[in-house]
Amino acid sequence: MRIIKMSKKHEFPSRKTLENYFKTELFDREIIGRFNLTKGRIRKSGPEALVEGELLLFTWDTELVRIGRTLSQQIFCDDGYEKTSKGELKKYPSYFVIDMDSLRVPKGILFQTDLDNILSKISGREIKTKNQGFNWIHESKDLHEWFNGL
Repeated sequence: MRIIKMSKKHEFPSRKTLENYFKTELFDREIIGRFNLTKGRIRKSGPEALVEGELLLFTWDTELVRIGRTLSQQIFCDDGYEKTSKGELKKYPSYFVIDMDSLRVPKGILFQTDLDNILSKISGREIKTKNQGFNWIHESKDLHEWFNGL
């Protein structure tokens, strides 16, 4: 499972820009669901490398705003330049594809503190979703059951 923090400061200053990203921008891309990654966000290899079908939690401004699954592993590219929602050209050396059929708003409101407590209990280790990077959590039966209930 991967926890992806959507940047309020750099790319999504308002709920409106965030919703536009999920409802429009991801569908308008040449590769539908392409989620661009800045350098060093996800490990390239090993057990923490991104895999197809991985569970995704998207947070924004301390709130869980979307859940879904990956449709691809991490893909590296040379042509990874794209405008951000603020109109700035930014380099993205890799991306993964979100399974857009799986992407949805969770049934209830959860905040990062809720996620920290729940995921720490399920995983058996301390989880801090506010940390930099995209937190990785080993997927277990209990984690899948919790995720499927969201």
